[in-house]
Amino acid sequence: MTDLVSGAWMVSGSSVLQNGSTSMNGYACDLDKLEEGSRLGIMRKSSGSLHFFVNGQDCGVAASSVPSGNERGVEKVS
Repeated sequence: MTDLVSGAWMVSGSSVLQNGSTSMNGYACDLDKLEEGSRLGIMRKSSGSLHFFVNGQDCGVAASSVPSGNERGVEKVS
């Protein structure tokens, strides 16, 4: 799951990965603790910071200097 293309960011558990390499451990958003029915959101702010949201709560800055125009998505993993 970490064979990411250049310019890709993701959260796995409580780690943030950029281009398949860990850029942050201990991110406030721990996807391993999500319950069924939880909602996950992603936002790139005009400052270039990337934020993830769980049930509407901002987990904070996951990455900075994220270029605009990147595709965003969420993969459902059972």
